[in-house]
Amino acid sequence: MRNFLENIKTFVVELIGLIGGFIWAKQTNWEYEPMILMAVSAVGILIFTTLRFIPTHEDRPIVELEFLTKGTFRSPPDIIANMSPKDETGQYFIIEEGGTYLFRVKKSFDLIIRNNSKNNAYNLTLYKIKESYPLTFEKKYNPLEPLLIDKPNALPFNYQVYRPMTHQDAEVLLHTDLPDDLKSLVFIAQYKSESRRTYYTRFNPMNQNEHLNKFSELLHYEKI
Repeated sequence: MRNFLENIKTFVVELIGLIGGFIWAKQTNWEYEPMILMAVSAVGILIFTTLRFIPTHEDRPIVELEFLTKGTFRSPPDIIANMSPKDETGQYFIIEEGGTYLFRVKKSFDLIIRNNSKNNAYNLTLYKIKESYPLTFEKKYNPLEPLLIDKPNALPFNYQVYRPMTHQDAEVLLHTDLPDDLKSLVFIAQYKSESRRTYYTRFNPMNQNEHLNKFSELLHYEKI
């Protein structure tokens, strides 16, 4: 019904009815038949104009993101001068539990992008907040490719740190689902409906998706 009322052809017919009704009413000394035609046409034009300023979200896609862990890696410990423990003579570095060493920890993820709606999403663009996070994406999402309702996409990326820590710290980081320094990470998905209205999803790796009609802080974000 809304599509019919918003159709430009319907508007033209109503405009012709209003003009024709006015001419007819003037010729018949304002009889009620042409007045009814004018009133119906005027109401139709008013509805058409009002609907043009009231957006409909019936074709809104709902894009949601998720982190999926793929694999983990931890390097052997590297000695840190003046920090790693030494033997009793103080001449040679040793490897022992509780000592501080350089560890490289790498975790591989997929950023899963789903369309949890009945409408395809278009011109999808992904953004990451402009802060220093140890992330490397292996590829970018092509915004010319629609996100279909039954075909999720996966963007592989790596989290990697190389820093001083103990064996226990390295093991905790290796086996944790989400490192502490990623818990405040924020992604923004910007996309359009078939009617070309723009929508946003704000995603935090704690698997929280917030669906927004407007988002005015993209200056603080960078494209992935």
